[in-house]
Amino acid sequence: MDSIKNWALVISAFMIVASITEMLLPSQSIKKYAKLVLGLMLIVLVIKPILNIDAVNIFEKDFGVQVVESKNALLEETFAKKLESDMQERLKNYGELNIDVQLGERHSITSINVAGCADRYRKEVRNELIETYGCSEITFR
Repeated sequence: MDSIKNWALVISAFMIVASITEMLLPSQSIKKYAKLVLGLMLIVLVIKPILNIDAVNIFEKDFGVQVVESKNALLEETFAKKLESDMQERLKNYGELNIDVQLGERHSITSINVAGCADRYRKEVRNELIETYGCSEITFR
């Protein structure tokens, strides 16, 4: 019963504010658009409790999930780039290496692909990467 009372109170308060707003608007052309907007708002206020829809919360939940996912993707990409540059810096004595890091769950390193490494240095590079980063899945191209 309280919810019906609150609903009626909200609609009544909105109608009073809408009426005052219409009276205060100066020109007839602006009043036309104001009536349209206020009418749409009234429809939403009337329908919302009937359908039990909270469109704002639905939008916030969907939008929030998208923001979190895009932040996670950006974070993972940044972390992988930082790891690659760190590895290249550590291994610069072995030549100009191109390193590609694949990350798994919780940003753990699943594999490392190394390109541009001379055959004579591959064993040393592999050992350095295993000791430093703990990843045994290392491939050379």
